Amino acid sequence: MDFQPTLHSRLFRDFLALAPTDYHGVIRFYEEQEAALYQMSAVEQTEVLLAYTQALFEVGAYRPFLAIADEAIVAVLDVDCHLGERAQRAVFHQLLFRKAAAHLHGHQPGKTVHVAKELLRLAPDDHLAMGLLRKAIRMQDHRIIRFSRPLVIALLGVTALTIVVEILAIRSFYEAHTAQVEALRNLLFASALLVWGGGEGLTAWRAYRASKDYIRTKTPPSQQ
Repeated sequence: MDFQPTLHSRLFRDFLALAPTDYHGVIRFYEEQEAALYQMSAVEQTEVLLAYTQALFEVGAYRPFLAIADEAIVAVLDVDCHLGERAQRAVFHQLLFRKAAAHLHGHQPGKTVHVAKELLRLAPDDHLAMGLLRKAIRMQDHRIIRFSRPLVIALLGVTALTIVVEILAIRSFYEAHTAQVEALRNLLFASALLVWGGGEGLTAWRAYRASKDYIRTKTPPSQQ
């Protein structure tokens, strides 16, 4: 059988010369050659575009990543990208996950929730997507945190003030009351820890319950 070499454009060969982990080099290549990339074949364009989106995500350029993520998703779903069905699903899932994570890093929990739920529709056992969903729900749940965190700060402030009074006044002039003041200081500090732990724990539990409820109600019983 005759050997049929794969022919690539000159520009694509320049791209292949870059190390896969040279993320800054990939970003520079794409942004400098963006206009010329449309002269490539659909397969080459898709490969370069996917490398560029990966590079943006890996270097933490979440806003530029989000600006091009949907274009990459459309390219992956295109029948001409020639990824193969299994690879196509894997890359599509990865792009959605990174999109959800980028929204979370950008303090957009509502958008993270939306994308994470779409991921869980496709793969209910995706623990990473579930983790993103719970983090985003916690970021949105302000009712408990609005009360608990200011109270913790207030309790810690009073604790610090008690320590100052204990050092400057009680131990010097009212030594007989030192034990009572120490007990008050410890009680205030313990109360701050209790309120902080209770607030964070209750918020985490509410997020856990909400995510489990979503999986139970939005996925077929065979996938739960």
